[in-house]
Amino acid sequence: MAAYISYQNGDFNDSATWGASDFPNANGDTFVISNGHTVNYNVSGTITDGFGNSQIYGHLKHTAGMVTELRMNGNLDVRTNGLYEMVDDSNKKKFDEINS
Repeated sequence: MAAYISYQNGDFNDSATWGASDFPNANGDTFVISNGHTVNYNVSGTITDGFGNSQIYGHLKHTAGMVTELRMNGNLDVRTNGLYEMVDDSNKKKFDEINS
């Protein structure tokens, strides 16, 4: 288990986002999305048991057009000014067709 804090905007699976040589990718790893950072969650099904207690002060957003899965074996706390955004593109075409 390791603890990660975002150091810049970027993709979840990019070690540069975390200012480290790795990214949260193991059961029990914890992460903090820092205030002012947007992290695109672009990971699907690599964690079987889930991440440990993690916090969002910035913006955690699932990548549009990609099937992603965020498993937690702890709390995912969205703090003051934080935002957790799940993107579902499955109805986008229907919505666009209806409103055009």
